[in-house]
Amino acid sequence: MEQIESLLKRPALYCNIDGVWELGMGALGMGYFVLIWLQTHSSVNSIWHSMWTLFVYVGILSAGLYFGTKFIKTRITYPRTGFVSYRKSSAVWVFIIAFLVAALVALSAYTFSKRPMGAATPAFLIASLVFVSMYVYRVVLAAHWKWIVAGILTISAVIVAFLPASVLASIAGHSAPPGFAQIGGAFLLLCFAWSTISLISGGISLYIYVRHTPSPGSETD
Repeated sequence: MEQIESLLKRPALYCNIDGVWELGMGALGMGYFVLIWLQTHSSVNSIWHSMWTLFVYVGILSAGLYFGTKFIKTRITYPRTGFVSYRKSSAVWVFIIAFLVAALVALSAYTFSKRPMGAATPAFLIASLVFVSMYVYRVVLAAHWKWIVAGILTISAVIVAFLPASVLASIAGHSAPPGFAQIGGAFLLLCFAWSTISLISGGISLYIYVRHTPSPGSETD
């Protein structure tokens, strides 16, 4: 039974063995945080509100993530662990459904409440827990020490949800739509916090992987 369980976990373990997935998610989140921050804290006529700027920014961010991930996999992971291509499973649908549920909860809270971070606080926490459950399914089950990271993600969501309204509104910036400043600020702050945590966790994983998995060239020296 343990052998079967080990085989089932192998695709997730291989995918997260070098921390690249977390590094990519952290970089992606941080990139969008910077973009939204610049948009909400700049004037309406700023270049950051231009559609062309959006396309160029997203294009550069996507290219950086693609080639950065490919570089780490090609230069670090594949020489040590080899290239493995697992058959795509139905797990992707789990993430899609979880994302849709979280978005629906957040949208419903905003629609039916005129005080976004008043009545919407429970919905914000539920949506956050949905994403934490995605992290647990995607990463923690393959590396149990990541339960610490999942706990930090949860605690940070709770802290952000109960911050003073004035703090959240100031983070959202003056360009935030009316009635959306508090929940927008909460989203921005949580995006920054989770992206930072993901980058740190992914960096630790990559360090551990490189340290404990020598390349074939170093073994022959």
